[in-house]
Amino acid sequence: MKKVTLCLIGLIFMFSCQVDEIDQIQENLNAVYSRANKNENNSKKEFFYICHKLNIGNDWKFINLYLPENAIQAHLNHGDALGECPENDPDVDNGYNDCNCNGNVTRFDIRYNGARDAVISVTDSGGRKVIFKQTLTPGEMFTLNGFEKDGTLGAEIHLSVDGQQNTTIDASCTEPNMLGFTYGDFTIEGGSSLNGGEFCSGLVM
Repeated sequence: MKKVTLCLIGLIFMFSCQVDEIDQIQENLNAVYSRANKNENNSKKEFFYICHKLNIGNDWKFINLYLPENAIQAHLNHGDALGECPENDPDVDNGYNDCNCNGNVTRFDIRYNGARDAVISVTDSGGRKVIFKQTLTPGEMFTLNGFEKDGTLGAEIHLSVDGQQNTTIDASCTEPNMLGFTYGDFTIEGGSSLNGGEFCSGLVM
């Protein structure tokens, strides 16, 4: 009985330390949190740090992103590195943390992560107005600009691949930090919102 009690105390202490350590890492690094799909149960996902590169003017900078496992490969494919950025690297800038979406999205910079060339179609929240239609290659970026009277993309957008519905992306800023989110075959690599401005400074390459 004594051994069992000691084991329980040890487990409680270890869990408490792990929670404190994770909280401290998140606070110190100002990590930008991402997830694959807001409708999925993230408690079952495992998350990893990615050192994500930004091209600001002609100057490369790097920030830490914290992503679910199924979003990792798309970032590795365009040159990001698995793990946290080195703290002693002068190009590491974790100051790009004022990326909150506020007042509906006015622009999305999106990367297509499909396995083959495909016709990508994007429609408005009602699914009637086509706001983008083009053949893209895997890894290619495209930009969606606001088409509503207030300059926003409305409540949500629907994305199709070769005529098949692939995913829906919320554009009403339900999620404050959208940079790095992956929805279906697409990843949010940049954008802006009506009241929050740019998601992050610089264009993600």
